[in-house]
Amino acid sequence: MRELARESGVHHAVVHRVLATFAANGFLVQDAAGRYGLGLRWFELGQVMRKTSRPR
Repeated sequence: MRELARESGVHHAVVHRVLATFAANGFLVQDAAGRYGLGLRWFELGQVMRKTSRPR
């Protein structure tokens, strides 16, 4: 989290709140070591987009 804050130039408290919000809504998952990864909500969102998008 602090590395992300440092690289983005955003205060670490803000980064923590954003990550916690994404995790609470299923967009991120946190492992036992505290690292974040993508959650299943991204897959679900992709499925909705696939079903509602018109082919071009």
